[in-house]
Amino acid sequence: MEMEWIRYEGKVLAILLRDTPSTEGRHFVTPEDYILQLGVTKYPAGAHIVPHVHLESTKSSTSFLEFLHFEQGRAVLDLYTEEGKPFASREVKAGDAVLLVSGGHGLRVVEPLVICEIKPGPYLGRDKDKRMIDPERGCLV
Repeated sequence: MEMEWIRYEGKVLAILLRDTPSTEGRHFVTPEDYILQLGVTKYPAGAHIVPHVHLESTKSSTSFLEFLHFEQGRAVLDLYTEEGKPFASREVKAGDAVLLVSGGHGLRVVEPLVICEIKPGPYLGRDKDKRMIDPERGCLV
């Protein structure tokens, strides 16, 4: 599995995953303190995942992580600093995934795109949950 940690001034903006793991087993890539844990596990045929339930607990965080899995199509993922300054762009395609850790992001669709998106809820609406970026000026609006 190819993995790219995209950083700006030492701070992780995104973790981009391409392909699938080449070896069997659990491959967790996020530090234990991330509010959203990202791992990829490759199981052989006949493997068994022991049935289980997750215990209730109260967890809180001031960070906001978002996970995108690209199911179909192709796009350009644009990454921005916390201030809205353009920083990096990466082409993504079906089978790729990204954990957006900090800063801003946008997508430019190249081929019809289907993504699976996971992020913490509840969603409070655009006005309360997001600050938009003007990509041409490279700033928050």
